[in-house]
Amino acid sequence: ARPPDVLFPVPVCVRGRQIHWIDSKATFGSVASHAEYHATQYSAYLHRFDGGLVIYWFGFDESIDNDPRVLLLDRFPTTDCELMSHFAIASPGTASVLSTNEALAEDIINASEEGVILAGAR
Repeated sequence: ARPPDVLFPVPVCVRGRQIHWIDSKATFGSVASHAEYHATQYSAYLHRFDGGLVIYWFGFDESIDNDPRVLLLDRFPTTDCELMSHFAIASPGTASVLSTNEALAEDIINASEEGVILAGAR
């Protein structure tokens, strides 16, 4: 089975939900396509890694948003997103791991564009 587009070493919190992985689809999330992705990919990710985020670039049918472990969005959120607090601690005089939501979004977008599987620290 193929891995998710992004697999976090430490989960992030997006809109109050713990996210361990992200899969990005350059398509509309229809009932049929989402059911197939869920059966062939997302269920394996949920089994191995727990909850995740799926981004459907062209939106999705609201009726497919029925698994509380899979957050569905049409773009990466730049608000309501943070690293779990025990990971974002920086020592005085050192650079912050990720200091803002925008930095987190930028890292994830860059990792996705570069085909990087594992995202996390700058």
